[in-house]
Amino acid sequence: MEGDTGLKKTFHIGELSKLLGIPKSTLRYWEKAGLITSPRNTENNYRKYYPSTIYTISDLAHYRCLRMSLQDMRKLPQLSPHELADSLIELDHNL
Repeated sequence: MEGDTGLKKTFHIGELSKLLGIPKSTLRYWEKAGLITSPRNTENNYRKYYPSTIYTISDLAHYRCLRMSLQDMRKLPQLSPHELADSLIELDHNL
């Protein structure tokens, strides 16, 4: 599904896994944990991911590399930019 820009409108889980180098099982786990959402295709019930989700998943992968806990990742949407920066600085110091 491509729009006028030539970019895909949605990605299947396998495509996203290959694109980002993140196992499909991790994407499913993050969805189950409420960190990401993936609406289902009504025709085949496959997960579909929008390009905006790619940014969220990339951020989560980065936070995981910093050893951020799943519990802390769940809190991220409620943080102000300043609080987020402080959290990332603290994680960086703990590495």
